[in-house]
Amino acid sequence: MDELINFLFEAQILSRLQKSGIEYLRGPVSDTVASHSFLTVLTGWILAFSEKADESKVIKLCLIHDIVESRIKDQNIMNLIYLKKIDEKKVFKEIFEELPASLKKEFNALIAEFLAGKTKEARISKDASKLAWMIIIKECLVMGNKQAKKWLHFSLAQLKTKSGKQLGKKLIKAKIDDWWLNVLQKKFGISDIDWKKLLGE
Repeated sequence: MDELINFLFEAQILSRLQKSGIEYLRGPVSDTVASHSFLTVLTGWILAFSEKADESKVIKLCLIHDIVESRIKDQNIMNLIYLKKIDEKKVFKEIFEELPASLKKEFNALIAEFLAGKTKEARISKDASKLAWMIIIKECLVMGNKQAKKWLHFSLAQLKTKSGKQLGKKLIKAKIDDWWLNVLQKKFGISDIDWKKLLGE
């Protein structure tokens, strides 16, 4: 059981590691690897449903796709251009080494599939990670970072699945506050005109 506890302690590090792309995006919001992974899981699940893929496998792929960053940190696009290519598969294997044999076998198989990116589930998982990042970029754009628009379209161009591309295009056009404004409108009958009155416009 010690190896399982140690693995969970290592995974917890991800809640304190910042996504490195924020450095080049210049905020004004922040994101951790763990919160990114959570949003990636939800996005992956939605995409798997839309693409009629193996939802369970996609969820697992999304859950562990960034666990390697507990040891090598998040590498942004500039890091990947200039730093020597890291053998992620090897680092993943080291992280999983002490786990029970059957769990280690499954984790290594999942990561090999994710890194190869050839199956539908792997492509969906990669798209889910991109879309989760796009949500953070969208928040930065709405909060006044005009340069974030370039990053949004750059990320959109990297999406591979039909559902991923559709969701990405919707995300770019969407208003990030609509979800909770709609809730208030339904619960309290607040219309656009009411909002203007409340705001003194």
